[in-house]
Amino acid sequence: MLAAYREILGLPRPVWILFWSGLINRAGNMVLPFLALYANKVLGLSAADSTSLVAVWGVGSLFASLFSGWLADRVGAARVLTASLIGSAALMVVISFVSQPVLFAFVVFVLAVVTDSFRPALLSLASEYGPRDKQRQTFALVRLSFNLGMGLGPAIGGVLFLYWPQLLFWSNACALLGAAAVLVWAAGRGHFPHKKLEPQHRLSLFRSLRIAYTDSRLVWVLLAIEFPLMVLFQHESTMPLILIQDLKMTEAEYGMVFTVNTMLIVFLEIWLVSKTARYSAARVMALGSIFTGIGFGLLGLATNNLQLQLTTAIWTLGEMLTFPMAVSYVSEISSPQTRGSYMAAYGLLFGLTLITAPLFGTFFWQGSGLTAFCVACGVMGLLGAGMMLGGERRFMSARGRSSAAGPVPDIH
Repeated sequence: MLAAYREILGLPRPVWILFWSGLINRAGNMVLPFLALYANKVLGLSAADSTSLVAVWGVGSLFASLFSGWLADRVGAARVLTASLIGSAALMVVISFVSQPVLFAFVVFVLAVVTDSFRPALLSLASEYGPRDKQRQTFALVRLSFNLGMGLGPAIGGVLFLYWPQLLFWSNACALLGAAAVLVWAAGRGHFPHKKLEPQHRLSLFRSLRIAYTDSRLVWVLLAIEFPLMVLFQHESTMPLILIQDLKMTEAEYGMVFTVNTMLIVFLEIWLVSKTARYSAARVMALGSIFTGIGFGLLGLATNNLQLQLTTAIWTLGEMLTFPMAVSYVSEISSPQTRGSYMAAYGLLFGLTLITAPLFGTFFWQGSGLTAFCVACGVMGLLGAGMMLGGERRFMSARGRSSAAGPVPDIH
């Protein structure tokens, strides 16, 4: 295990700069987790209207995915990432003074567009500066920064909300500015030089999207990971309702699910990625999809907190096997011209699933009961594994960059 962490320590400095920037950013991520609660308790909106604001955020996130990746390819991922962080900080301050519901919803939409423009840019930078033979470890480190930060932000936000809810926005803004300051400092020391594409190699938004979404390898892997992703997102949608209403567990026991998930990722994912680095990405992701399905499939058998957390450990293992492999594969098949657009497509899948996963879960649970929900989750895990293994020879054998956009251009 120590060898795996020594391997991570050897990653280039730009990758570690992204780690620290991401950690600061996510450690201040307080607004989104408390958005619905703020709208309900402070603005006085109904429960339905308050939760609809999360959907508004999701729509803004999807909108950002359509152009932010292309923009990162066009003007530079580091510039887009820095602008997203600074712009989000400014909007956080603005929205803290908005109390009119319609205007608040509009600012939430704009904030989501600006905030979620950072994700394709961040993944693009990680892909660019992570060594080609260490892409899985690079993305595991990025995921580690996110999970460490998310373990802090909501906890701090809960305390701030009790005393002065507006502090959520201001604290989140300070964290965003801190993350941006790290990038500005790094850019000033030449760690993220802007690499200009020759004019003849610059792609229009339409062509960039066309190349990404007509690459059969990208489409296949996104369709394949949609199955375990749909299941995984149940832990933020249908699972809490099942735990409280069917399994008669408490909110505190549900909260422990996040603690167990985060701790396992923090302490095991880097080691696990290192151990599986020599295996086919398709086979590793297929195993992860199966574990994800099993973990949620066993949920209905949990009768106490210990059993609940054991199921959490199983689907967390599936998460750790699947998603570092998936994003590194997307990186491998992209080219310097389209890297941001490919990463945006990957992010778009997460945004869409955030909207559709609750519909999937409630359809089976409310329509046919807990057993049907668990069986559906298990089947989804198997379907995902089947797609990954079925497409391994044709779609999962990337050996370097995609040539869909033509020859890799000279960059200077």
